[in-house]
Amino acid sequence: MTRHPVDAVALVFGLLFLAVAGVWLALETTSLSRADVAWAAPVALIVTGTVGVLVSLRR
Repeated sequence: MTRHPVDAVALVFGLLFLAVAGVWLALETTSLSRADVAWAAPVALIVTGTVGVLVSLRR
C-alpha cells in the first residue's frame, strides 16, 4: 500500500474543528463556564500552529 502525502491545510482545519467541538462539548455537558474554558482557544491555536510547523519541516 502506498502512502500519500499529508495535506497540512486539511490537518490544521481538522484540528481546529475538533478543538471548537471539544470546547462546545465541555460547555454543554459539564458545569464549566466560558471563563473556565477561556484557556482552550489559545491552547488550541498553539497546538495547531505547532503541528503545522512540524508538518512543514518534515517535508
